[in-house]
Amino acid sequence: MSVSPGGVFPTHLPLYGQIFTFPNQFTKGFTFLKEYVSLSRDLPVNLSLDERPDERVREILHELLIHSERWSSLELKMSAGWLCGILCYASFPAINLRRLHINLVGPFKLPYDQALLDILSVSPLNDVRFEHFPYSSMPISMAELRSFHVHSYDPTELHSIFRGAQRLVEFIITPSPPPYDFASNPLTKYVYTSHTSLQRLSVVMSMASSWQTCSKIPITFDHISLPALQQFEILTDGPHHDTMNLEPIEYLRLHDLFRRSQCRLTALTFSVPISVQSLLIPILAQFPTLRKLQIFINLTIARDVFELLHREQGMVPDLKELCITEAPDTVAHSCLLKEADRFYAMVLSRSVGNCDSHLETLRVSLNSSWAKHLRMDTPVPPSSPFRKLLRIKEEGMTVELLLDGKDCLMDKKARAMFFGD
Repeated sequence: MSVSPGGVFPTHLPLYGQIFTFPNQFTKGFTFLKEYVSLSRDLPVNLSLDERPDERVREILHELLIHSERWSSLELKMSAGWLCGILCYASFPAINLRRLHINLVGPFKLPYDQALLDILSVSPLNDVRFEHFPYSSMPISMAELRSFHVHSYDPTELHSIFRGAQRLVEFIITPSPPPYDFASNPLTKYVYTSHTSLQRLSVVMSMASSWQTCSKIPITFDHISLPALQQFEILTDGPHHDTMNLEPIEYLRLHDLFRRSQCRLTALTFSVPISVQSLLIPILAQFPTLRKLQIFINLTIARDVFELLHREQGMVPDLKELCITEAPDTVAHSCLLKEADRFYAMVLSRSVGNCDSHLETLRVSLNSSWAKHLRMDTPVPPSSPFRKLLRIKEEGMTVELLLDGKDCLMDKKARAMFFGD
């Protein structure tokens, strides 16, 4: 069941519906839903609630949430006050709750509530997402946890998650700015931990945290190894990729993590600018098994990236999927258009017929404008190597040339804008 501020509507059993906003005249819908809820007392509850519910919805929610032993999945986006108010309806431990996504809205912290913690302490959670509040505010059981996305500013807290969630397969961390009264202890001694089940590790950099501490990878990474790791990502939660840079020392720490783990990465994503010499070359040299690479480029690194990925360099010979996103320069230069010849030479070297293990998927993303007064210099000239991508696609490679999200090789309007055809 899903809820939006105005109304309610079930679509199918078991209590797993979609709630839409209803005009006031649809009172029969609420009457039906109340009866529906009353007749479904033995079914699992899957609830999605977005922001503050109105009084009629709260009445129905009470009937759903009081039976917390039936909770199966909760997705809640609201203020701390409303969150506590909604969850206080619970009367029994949530012994069947497996999925819990909470997005805290507003400036207020989540208060400590022992009764609420007792309800969640025995839940066999395997999929948890906590946004805009730390794990310490709601320390759920991690015994069955498989996927966890958490916002955190405390290295000690993150290290405790690595140690406590030994079945974790996917861990997504959004470093957040610490509160003004937070002080980490530089003398803290971390117990070295080898986490043997984690396959995906992601760090999500945000604009809010990049102004303070987001340029650092969580320090707890220095005290772990991840031998099962297959996928590593540095992501962003907004469009300003080019403003989110890692400090140089972080390149070494990441490389040390991979070396220490002796893992076999198959997928790598960088959605922020990185150093080709300090990070990309060592990582690609360490992981010839890499099958998927997603990389963000700008004028500073585009040439080096295309030359490095040319087949003759011998890097990542089994690469099957390559995704490139560009950051336009502030003086209106597209690095992809400027380095079009090197880009095409790299693609051609990995195309069908030119190597035994060829590239199967190529996705390139460009933006036509990035400021009101700056626009990409399109259409490209008739001699542009980008025109040859269609031939490579016809030879068997899956190719997408995205301009503002539209494929220039498929969408007529995007094609006309980029190629002038």
